[in-house]
Amino acid sequence: MNIRIFSFLLLLFSVPVATAQETIGFSGSFYSNSLGVRYNPASFMFSNKPIEFNLIALDVFARSNYLYVPDNELRPFGDTGGQDNAVDVFDYYTKADKRAYAQLWMKGPSFYIRPGNFYLGIHTGLTSFVSAVDIPYHVAKFAFEGFDFSPQHNIRYEAGAFRVTAMSFYDLGLSFGMNLIENSSGTLSGGITYRKLLGLNSIFIDNRYIDYEVLSSDLLVVYEADVTYGHAFNEDYGSSLFKVRGGGNAIDFGLMYRKTSNNNNKPYDFQAGISVVDLGKVKFRNETRVFDLNNNSAVWPGIDTVKFTGFAEMDSTLGIQFTGSMDGAFSNDQFTLGTPLGINLS
Repeated sequence: MNIRIFSFLLLLFSVPVATAQETIGFSGSFYSNSLGVRYNPASFMFSNKPIEFNLIALDVFARSNYLYVPDNELRPFGDTGGQDNAVDVFDYYTKADKRAYAQLWMKGPSFYIRPGNFYLGIHTGLTSFVSAVDIPYHVAKFAFEGFDFSPQHNIRYEAGAFRVTAMSFYDLGLSFGMNLIENSSGTLSGGITYRKLLGLNSIFIDNRYIDYEVLSSDLLVVYEADVTYGHAFNEDYGSSLFKVRGGGNAIDFGLMYRKTSNNNNKPYDFQAGISVVDLGKVKFRNETRVFDLNNNSAVWPGIDTVKFTGFAEMDSTLGIQFTGSMDGAFSNDQFTLGTPLGINLS
């Protein structure tokens, strides 16, 4: 795995260290069956089905202010038009800080029942999210193009705080909701979901400060680096991706209001909701390593040909380059990451 691919994956597919990633969204849909519980636990109180069983459902979301795919290549089926039928990815090369976020959420077997003015539910699920926050444009460009992007050679760059993270986890959730206020004007319902989280894989970089210069495609000089990074993965990248390496907890809670309609042809005049989801954290303890660079420096010739066959080799290489010792930067065997906190309005 060469360093360009590795850095690009970290940058594109990676949320802050030991905190949560806040996202604010607006939904124009009032879909309130069991899938809606993921975004507002109160929503099932307004479902037209008192009992619901879900076998499997999938949701994929991605956004970025840096990388994009042209509209004419966004084809779910058939020829994409790119070389070898591959999708061409382009970048916005501007001096604004870059960010990216992607999430895959899969809901497994789940069951919900509403016998009266309350409901109960249980669900299983899998979440994978990746994020990059406040990435300086020059770091993003080197990650995307590689160190041979000559317009940025022989320029000394400084970067303050930026953060990248990726994490996957299973969850088992219990949901409860009820009508809080119910009268002729309308109904206010509330709901809450408790989720037990089983952490699978994660990786993070917490950059506090870096001062560096790429003199040529094969020579990197880092004048000062104040960075913490860590990972919870099998050492050879690919195996045991679904092994449990940590655990944690999260809660979702929300309110929904439905205004009663005086028109017999309308079930209600309007409906609105607000919720907080993914308020929690996961602590990784197994196959977990954390490394600290505290004001370290490095002169790294041959940077463009560096390849890592696993995390152990990557850790030892970085340790030798920045501290002179394979384990010189090692600092801990556990770390905690926040889940991707979201605030939803509907």
